Order: sequence, then structure tokens, then C-alpha cells
Amino acid sequence: MRGLRSLLGAALASVLLAPAAAAATPSPWAREAARARAALDRSVRAGYVTPAEAARDRAILAQARAVRDRVPPLRAQVLDTVLAEVARPASPIGPRALELYATLAENAAYLASHRLPAPGADVAGPDGAVYRSFPGVGLQFHPLANASELNQLVADGDAAAASALAAALAARAIPVAGGGAVWEYEFPFGGERGPWTSGMAQAVMAQALARAGWTALARRAFRAIPGALDRELPAGPWIRLYSGRPDVVLNAQLQSAISLGDYAQRAHDAAAAAYANRLLAAAKAMLPRFDTGHWSRYSLGVESDLHYQDYVIELLDALGRRTGDPAWTAAAARFQRDETQPPAMTAATVTRVVYPRPRDGVRDALVVRFWLSKIAKVALVVDGKAVDGFTWPSGWHTFDWVPATLGVGEHTVRLVAASLSGVPGATDLGAFAVARDTTPPVLAAAKADGRVFFSAHDTESACCRLRLELRRDGAERTLVLRRPRGAVAVPPGYWLVTVVARDAAGNTATRSVGLVVGQATVKK
Repeated sequence: MRGLRSLLGAALASVLLAPAAAAATPSPWAREAARARAALDRSVRAGYVTPAEAARDRAILAQARAVRDRVPPLRAQVLDTVLAEVARPASPIGPRALELYATLAENAAYLASHRLPAPGADVAGPDGAVYRSFPGVGLQFHPLANASELNQLVADGDAAAASALAAALAARAIPVAGGGAVWEYEFPFGGERGPWTSGMAQAVMAQALARAGWTALARRAFRAIPGALDRELPAGPWIRLYSGRPDVVLNAQLQSAISLGDYAQRAHDAAAAAYANRLLAAAKAMLPRFDTGHWSRYSLGVESDLHYQDYVIELLDALGRRTGDPAWTAAAARFQRDETQPPAMTAATVTRVVYPRPRDGVRDALVVRFWLSKIAKVALVVDGKAVDGFTWPSGWHTFDWVPATLGVGEHTVRLVAASLSGVPGATDLGAFAVARDTTPPVLAAAKADGRVFFSAHDTESACCRLRLELRRDGAERTLVLRRPRGAVAVPPGYWLVTVVARDAAGNTATRSVGLVVGQATVKK
């Protein structure tokens, strides 16, 4: 990958050697680039960025345009998206401008010679900053990934790389009220619109910076959290994983408490130590609400996937070792045990007789309703073959499957499941029958005052097509009835009347009401 210096050199060359390229630039790119340049001009006038920094950023715009014009469409779309992020602020301050333009430079440099990276892949920029790949938005500066990388570099003893990354993070720190500093996510994610911040990322950043020896900046990272990147619950403060969302996420709380405890110890920050203890107290009080009895919850009301289940187990184990509190160790053991237990499917109800032909909406489907103990992949198995399946959270669920190709007779049905950790479970539900409707509709009919009263219903098939058959002196008439029950007047005169009802399966019922003397114009 080219470094930032070589990228800027290529950008200046492209401006000198290809001045006519601007004329071919698509108008959406031209409009966004013009907005970005105007924002830079305002930032220079306000003293937010220096003229030299603005020149650097304009060169990045030019090079990104040159790359965009020659890469395949999907890569070009990513560059369009990143440019829109760059152009969003009206007059970016220095750290924000650096993050935005360095992100555009990194995408242009990478996409000039690489396919779109896989989602979740991390790429290091020329100054050591970490960019993570996200579908549709390309490589994005990712504060938590950067804090985690800094922690790893310190653990590996790579002082030079750790110092370089810490310096890159210092240059991107956004000052906030109270002497704090935050690192921003500029791209939309999880319902958040950029820029947004994360209390968990701030906590891990404070830990990593303190471990790298950047204590003053670590202190600023912590100061940005209380009262801004947390929310107050009855149990105590809870870290906001996303600055604009109220989600109560267990792993974010536990990780933040551990990271801030580490930071507080290294920075000798008594306020941070007290705050970390309050986070732990709140987590301990809320822990039962994250335990379904069969699995852990990621947030209140949402079960964990396997990654977060394992992550929370690791965090609980770490807390047990650090604090000596058996409550954390016991919770870790419960969640670990959950991974070895099969999913239970109980209280099942099954349709025992099904009439799938004709497909008329009446008793067509085999309906299986059951309660699932934990998030799992569940399959409906008929005669030993899986015919339907979903990954479902715990709770009540229903399979609604039409056995259109099964023959008449009895068939076995069972539920088969696999938990996220791969533990199988099964429940035999016995047999159900596929039947054909050979029973005519239940039909009632009567007469009074020149009218015929009728009612038809059917429990196996859709009901019904009804008609009146009228006969007299060799003449015949048929009146089609639009409803399964009601009354209809016959035409004037004397008529022998029969009511006929036919269900969707073709079964017919007839009722003769005998002689009816019509007295009025027929009404249907």
C-alpha cells in the first residue's frame, strides 16, 4: 500500500498532468468535492486548519477523484460515499478534518489496486491508524479497533509502533466540554448517523493510552464519559455503546469497567476508580436480567450471539479473578454451562388432521406451535426430512407448513434444533394425518313469506358456493347466492325450490324447501 506522502505526490502530479479530468467528473462528485473545498476554506479562515493542511486535503480530493474515475463501479461508489462524509461538516476543526481526509486517502490508496476488503477486515494506514471495512462505506477509522490495536502493541512490547499509533490517535482527538476528548465514528452504523461516539471505545482508549504512557490524553478520554457517554439507571451508571442510543448492553458495561479500572490504577485517578466501581455495582445488580436461565442476553430483550456469549464469559471470568467476588465466577460458569445444554422445545401443539388440497385457506397447513428455551436453529422434520427451518430467539414460535405433496395418511413430525454452540436437541411430536375432504357442507334451509332462509358451513374446506334451483311447469331458474347465510326472495309465482351448497373440495349438499309462493321482485 502506498504511504500518505506518495499518495499526495501522485495527487499533485495528477492535477498538473491532467487538468482536463475535471470536465469529465460526474456532477455528484463535483458537487460534493466543491462542498468539501468550501468547507476547508471556511476552516482556514476560522483558524481550525492551517493553509498547509488545507492544501494537503485538497490534494487528497484530487487524487481520490483520479482513482474514482478509473476503478470499477463498486469501488467508485465507496469513494462517493466516503467523499459525502468528508463534505458533511460545514467547517471541520483540525482533528476532524484529519480523520475525514485521511480516511478518504486510505480508501483511494487501497481501492486503486485492491478489491473491496471483506467486511470486518482491518487495514493500517501510513501513520498506524486502523481502518475497518464495512459494506457500502469502505474502510473507516474505527476508534475501538484502534484502542484494541494499541493495547496489543503494548502487550507485544512494540514500543515504536505503539508510540506512532498513540501519536496518530492524539492528532485525531476531538476536544469536548470539561477537558475531555473523544474519537469519532464518521460513518452510519446501528441506526447512528455520523459522527457518533462510544462510551466503550472511550474506556478502552483510556486504558490503552495509559498503558502506552500517554497518561494526560488517557485522562481526557475518561473525562468524556461520565454524564455524556453513559446513562443513569436505578442500579447506577451504564455505559452507552452508541452515543445516540439507549441500549443497555452487558459486554460494553463489563469491558468498560475493566478498562477504566486499569486506567485508574495506571493514572492514579481516584475518580475513575470510583466510577469503575459504580459500573461494576450496576452490572452486578442488573446481571439477573441478562440471564434467561438458558443463555445470556446481549442487551435487555436481545439474546447474545455465540461471539458475545463467549466474550461475556471471558469478561466475567476476568472480573472474578480481579475482584475475588464469587458472583462473577458463578455467572461465568452458568453461561458456560448454557453452551453445553441442548435447546428445549416444549408445550408443543400440533394440527392432527390437515386438508392441503384444495389450497383454499381452510386447514391447509400443519401448524406446530412451541416454546423454545434459547436462541437456536430449529427445523420442522416430517417423515425424517427437514421441510422448514429458522434461527429463532427464545420464546413462542410457530411453523405453518402446507404438506402439498404428501399422500393421504399418517405422517410423523418432530422438531430438531441446534444451539449456537452446536448442541443438538429434538422433540418428537407424534403423527398427523393428511386427509381429503369428502364430507358435504352442513346446510340448513327454510321458507317463509315468499323468502328462503339459508345457512351453510364447512369445517374442512372453504365454504361455500350456494344457489337456489327453482322449477315450475317445465321452467327452471337458478339464483346464485353471494353469502353463506342469509335470506332471498323468490320471483312471483309458485316455485319448487332447492338450495344447493358446494364446498371448495367439490362436495355438495342439497336441501329442498318445497313449494314457495313468490310475492316480490327477487333480491340477492
